[in-house]
Amino acid sequence: MNRRVARFFSLVTILALLASGVPVSAAQTGAESARQIWRIPERRPVVGPLDLTAIPKVDSQGNPILFPVDDLADMRILLNGQTVRAFPLDAYSSWGWWRINAGTIWPDQTPSPWICLLDTGVDAEHPDLRNVVTPGWDFVNDDNLPEDDNGHGTFVAGILAARIDNQVDSAIGLSIGRVLAVKVLNAQGWGSSVDIAAGIRACAENDAVRVISLNFVGATADPLIYEALAYAITEQGKLVIAPAGYDSSSAQTYPAAWADPDTCADGTLAMARPCPSGQANTIHSGLIAVAGARYTDGTDATATWVDLNSSSRPEAGEYFSDCMLPYSNYGSWVQLVAPGESIFSTVPVSNPYWMRTYAGADPEGDGYDTWSGVSLAAAYAAGAAGRAWNIYPAATNASIKQVLIDSGQALATNFDASAIEPAEGYNDEGYLGDAPFCWPDDSRGGQYSMDDARYLDLAAAMNRAMVVVYVTEATTGLPLLDTRVTLTRANTNTVVAISVLRGVRNPAVLLLNVPVGQTYETRVVRTSSITSPVMVGAVEVDTPGLIFNPFLNVAVPPTGRMTAVITWGGLDGNSDLDLYTFLPTESGPGGVVGFGASGHPDDVGSGDLAGHPFALWNRNGGNDLLGDGFGMESVGLTYQPGTMAPYYNRVSADRYVFFVTDYGSGALDANTVVFRLWNNGGITYTVVKLDTCAAGEDWWQVGTLMFTTLTETNVCGTQDLWP
Repeated sequence: MNRRVARFFSLVTILALLASGVPVSAAQTGAESARQIWRIPERRPVVGPLDLTAIPKVDSQGNPILFPVDDLADMRILLNGQTVRAFPLDAYSSWGWWRINAGTIWPDQTPSPWICLLDTGVDAEHPDLRNVVTPGWDFVNDDNLPEDDNGHGTFVAGILAARIDNQVDSAIGLSIGRVLAVKVLNAQGWGSSVDIAAGIRACAENDAVRVISLNFVGATADPLIYEALAYAITEQGKLVIAPAGYDSSSAQTYPAAWADPDTCADGTLAMARPCPSGQANTIHSGLIAVAGARYTDGTDATATWVDLNSSSRPEAGEYFSDCMLPYSNYGSWVQLVAPGESIFSTVPVSNPYWMRTYAGADPEGDGYDTWSGVSLAAAYAAGAAGRAWNIYPAATNASIKQVLIDSGQALATNFDASAIEPAEGYNDEGYLGDAPFCWPDDSRGGQYSMDDARYLDLAAAMNRAMVVVYVTEATTGLPLLDTRVTLTRANTNTVVAISVLRGVRNPAVLLLNVPVGQTYETRVVRTSSITSPVMVGAVEVDTPGLIFNPFLNVAVPPTGRMTAVITWGGLDGNSDLDLYTFLPTESGPGGVVGFGASGHPDDVGSGDLAGHPFALWNRNGGNDLLGDGFGMESVGLTYQPGTMAPYYNRVSADRYVFFVTDYGSGALDANTVVFRLWNNGGITYTVVKLDTCAAGEDWWQVGTLMFTTLTETNVCGTQDLWP
């Protein structure tokens, strides 16, 4: 039977079955060449496009950090010698792009391998996709113009590879490579097995393609599709990504179920006994099944309540983020989870398409819309696979699959105690909370469990980190604008990232795409006050993701004086510490300069730079009633006339002594406290608190300063330490 006759037969059969009310599955159409595989219908969310105001991140220690979008938009990096936005403007329409940590690695512009997209075709003339999409074959209409008359293929192509920063508020893609568009699904979103199998083979035979993105599901294990996938995976070495399904069920769907080695080629399970003869699964190592996750903004407003103890009321510890899309399939046969709800991407602009005519897509007609669906989650995984191959160009399809899984984040797995049927997901009527689970654990049976599945993390898959450095002016605590921060490999002077502080609301700079597993030196330079880079210190980047090291909170004082600076806690200086400077007594006046609450009889308060005591406490850091929450304080010391030594250093017995106190709150041990002594624009000494303060020890003595030499003491104690 030739392709045209087979397609006509399948359409007649499908229409007859639809008219009879019988659900259509992949095996119900009779002839093998006429079986149907139905794509996942995408769902337009009721909420409409998201208005992102803040981006939730989690640092490498698991601490949540919320970055306001306005602050991120102010940030700048140096890329190819040009100062550019730290993040593309397009990114602020795409929460999923942020959630998988694509923002960490986007400056890496190494071309990705091609991704072959089997879908409804692609509008290659869309402004975000022009010169990104290569038209392949249209197996639905038997021509070389795979135009998108449904809309789904163009939407997925935008997730894969929409161009960066080509216009404000446009879509953003993951891959830095081309998309080969192969049309195997018609305007209503379904296609025959024979066309899909032919499309898979066409992708497999293209040497530029390494990733194949499938966006359809079927209810049974079609041998024609399996054979085509075996050719692509085992003979041609392609990695195939497939969505898990949209029934809110643990029931396996195909081709995704073949990603599980326990699923035989004929769809039987090899849990207790081997697969039937000749039906061993030979393709699982090159196939990934992907489930869809709900939108999250890092707050309780988008969290999911799971009633763990059947109390019928929300309680502490029962709210979870990154939970399952209500209609996603799940189970031990699924390996990855990715964003699938309220995704912003491209839709056709060159021709009418089914999703707009019959489903109300893109009411504004601007070529963009917000949809939800499990196949959108699969598209994120496909784009990430292409990027991971940038880092491991010699890797096999099996090793890239394992990289994506091993680098992913663990899911919150649990069950509502009142849920009755674990196989029914949101269709179960027994649960009392928002959902029967965030993701199911193995307490109701291992076949339902998502304990081994992982949430996609692109930065971790590429072994990259984002390093946060705070740069402020040491006397005010305000952002030190136009400061350039450089990260170089220790001992090689190889620059890996440069950022420029431009934000007036936030003193943070973000150094992007930093390779993990190395030690880096951090330097700062500001033309108006520092003419050459100042080495702040070395930091070891040993984990992917967001890195905040307390050592990288840098406060730069004015030149022309000596300044003692302490930092702790960054923007979340949620402890109150105070810096006190004890003046020399041998030929100086003695006394204490600082907040004024030391309890010393000669406490002179904040002081004065132009007269006695020739020292000035500049600002109150931390979270007390007078502080501003930023963990930094400093004391400036006036020079002796004609020298670069402090004013009261006359003889060798004259010593300034630096102390930090927490007034007994325990904050000294709860924070990493860093003391830096600056002299005329450069750091001459750095002391990190090492001693653990015992009960009653509320003072940390940093060291003693004689002329320009600091002798470190680094010891905790009581007022008995006072000179």
